[in-house]
Amino acid sequence: MILLNISHVNKFFGANEVFSDIDFQVDEGERIGLIGRNGVGKTTLFKMITGEENLNEGAIHKAKGVRIGWLEQIPVRPEGTTARAVLLEAFADLLGQQKTLRDMEAQMGVESGKALDRLMHDYDMAQKHFEVAGGYAMEEQSNRVIIGLKIEHLVDRPFDKLSGGEKTRIMLGKILLEAPDVLLLDEPTNHLDAGSVEWLEEYMTAYKGSMIIVSHDRFFMDKVTTKIVEIERGTSRTWKGNYTRFKEQKDEWLRQQLALYKNQQKKIREMEEAIKRFRDWGTRVDNEAMFVKAKSMEKRLERMEKVEKPKEDKRNMGLSFATSGRSGKEVLSVRDLSFGYDQALVRGASFELNRLERAALVGPNGVGKTTFLKLLVDQLEPMAGDLKLGAQIKVEYLEQETAFERPERTVIQLFNEETLIGEWKGREKLARFLFFGDDLHKPVSGLSGGEKVRLQLCLMMEQEVNFLLLDEPTNHVDIPSREMLELALQNFDGTVLFVSHDRYFMNQVATKVIELSARGTRTYEGNYDAYKAEQERDRQLGLQRQETSDSAAEEKADKNYRYQDEKRLRNAEKKRQRQLEKVEAAIAEMEAKIAAAEAKLNEDEGLPYDRVLEQYDAIKGYKAELDQFMEAWMDLQQ
Repeated sequence: MILLNISHVNKFFGANEVFSDIDFQVDEGERIGLIGRNGVGKTTLFKMITGEENLNEGAIHKAKGVRIGWLEQIPVRPEGTTARAVLLEAFADLLGQQKTLRDMEAQMGVESGKALDRLMHDYDMAQKHFEVAGGYAMEEQSNRVIIGLKIEHLVDRPFDKLSGGEKTRIMLGKILLEAPDVLLLDEPTNHLDAGSVEWLEEYMTAYKGSMIIVSHDRFFMDKVTTKIVEIERGTSRTWKGNYTRFKEQKDEWLRQQLALYKNQQKKIREMEEAIKRFRDWGTRVDNEAMFVKAKSMEKRLERMEKVEKPKEDKRNMGLSFATSGRSGKEVLSVRDLSFGYDQALVRGASFELNRLERAALVGPNGVGKTTFLKLLVDQLEPMAGDLKLGAQIKVEYLEQETAFERPERTVIQLFNEETLIGEWKGREKLARFLFFGDDLHKPVSGLSGGEKVRLQLCLMMEQEVNFLLLDEPTNHVDIPSREMLELALQNFDGTVLFVSHDRYFMNQVATKVIELSARGTRTYEGNYDAYKAEQERDRQLGLQRQETSDSAAEEKADKNYRYQDEKRLRNAEKKRQRQLEKVEAAIAEMEAKIAAAEAKLNEDEGLPYDRVLEQYDAIKGYKAELDQFMEAWMDLQQ
């Protein structure tokens, strides 16, 4: 069943065309990933689906009665509203029904007679409707979402006092509880830790409705989506499968399109050459037939449906980090390192990093990943242990909170002064990091956090460096730019240590994973998938060791049991005899009750039907109890 049909939609803002032809449909149960560069109009499309924005051409058709829910980017609620109240907006109808039930219960205390009978009948009907609608599952559902998203500490706080990220998590919880037919999710994994993202992946996979997801988290997209809709140059194209499958299909499509384009261009050149020859021959021999052939071939050429040359995004091409020359084999050595602020965050960290390795530094939020990077650039001092950089190391550090000297300079001024590569070359480099037109003349002080990260990353690519320290380099960067960065890092002739929550990015870049905890570090060879697989193996081994430990404990207990065996058996036999006597007495009592009830049924043939049913129910209950006592008696005989 088609829930939503977006048909050849066109949208303008003034003279600027946002979309020229957006065309796809959402079927029941589909989970669609909506992708495209920042600024292609993904959020605008969501607004058009919900009716907040009009479209200029085309149509958006919704199935009758379909409910659409949108995770708003900047939710607003009245001052003083608690976060729990915002969550419970999802159950507005059920809460109304619940209040009605409470009012009816109160009214029962004052009614009597027929009015009470009618009220009780209405109450029974309302209660059944409330139960069928899921009223008694409200608390369980809300607790599941609250725990999964780890918002227990937020729900009783005023919503207007929460941070932007905290508000987003509450609104995500609300829309999940609403369970609309079609979910519109704009960056749902923002502000979630790894555990909450994994929970959300499982929740989304089991979700019975449909959804359209905008996300830069490609790992999440791989786990959740069943179809990809790509918006590029104002038009959409649909691909079956998750994000990785989309990449494979698009690469193959581009290859085929390029082959078709080249073959057609060759044919066109041959036809144009033939037209030229026919005209030349016609002129030489004064033969009208040659001109007719040339004209006929020209018409065929005009009618030919031209294959458009596939347009590769030049902003992704040719980017690489400059290197300052080869470093020694050992780039970083860490031995029994303890570090933190007033108190140590980490104690006993030890690992090595060698030339050309690309290591992801992972661990829970707050464990000290960023703090460790600051140690490497002398912004902090270790509390204990050794931290040593190898020979001929030139470090560049990308911070989450980027600061620039003389921030009054414009983007292009700063870039030209820092790199000395010339304005036109600078414009080309900056364009690859999404700085165009007016953006180039913005003062650096007016840039957003994401823009500052992109500018710093662009500058780093021009520095001579052989050891890169990157703290969340993909924050606020769209998917094509992330893929560009991945390729640049894969080709970097140096060493990389980075912190990232982007699991797809870690899979593409990391050759080693270093797990940081309060107890120190543990190193895993390979990328993120290899790290998770090793963790699972460790978990299974832990379970096996626990089972072995439990078996040893059981064996020890069994020996002790045998030491006390004679006394235990004697006491057990006395206990068995007492229980047997009690059970036999209960069996005799139940048999007497069944016999009396059956006799009453046989004697009183004129009993009303409802009384007969009562007697049968009583006999049925007695027999069930008798069965239980008989089973207990048989167990005691063994």
